[in-house]
Amino acid sequence: MRVALSEGFVIESHRLHRPDANVDVMSEWISRGTGTGRGQSFSTTVATMIVVFVYVKAVSPASVATLGQAIADVEGVYECFSVTGDHDFIAMLRLSTHDEIATVVTQGISSLPGVAATSTVIAFRCYSAADLGNI
Repeated sequence: MRVALSEGFVIESHRLHRPDANVDVMSEWISRGTGTGRGQSFSTTVATMIVVFVYVKAVSPASVATLGQAIADVEGVYECFSVTGDHDFIAMLRLSTHDEIATVVTQGISSLPGVAATSTVIAFRCYSAADLGNI
C-alpha cells in the first residue's frame, strides 16, 4: 500500500513473511521523495506474528457440527480446520505475544461448550513449496 502525504512524503506498508523465523512482519516506511528516487526513508516494524496450532477434541460427535464455527469465531483464531485422526479440529492462530496465546487458548477455545481437550503447538519455522522454489 502506498499513500501520498503533503510536501512530498509517502507512506508505504508491506507485509513480509520470514520463513526462517516463521514470522510475518508488517513494516511501514515514511519517505520524502526527490522526484527521481525514493529519497530518505525511515523504517519501523509494526508487528511480528507467532504461528500457533491448537489441536481440539470435541466432547461428542454431535458437538462437531457447531464447534468448528465457534472456534473460528474466537478472536485471535486465523483459521480452523476439521480433520481426521485423534483430534476433531486444528485451529491456526497468528498472534503477537505469548500472553495472547495463553488468553486465546485458555479463555477462548478451551472454554467453548463442546471442547473436551486441547493441545497447543508453537511453530518455529515455516517451510513451503513457494520458499523452496526460490532456492
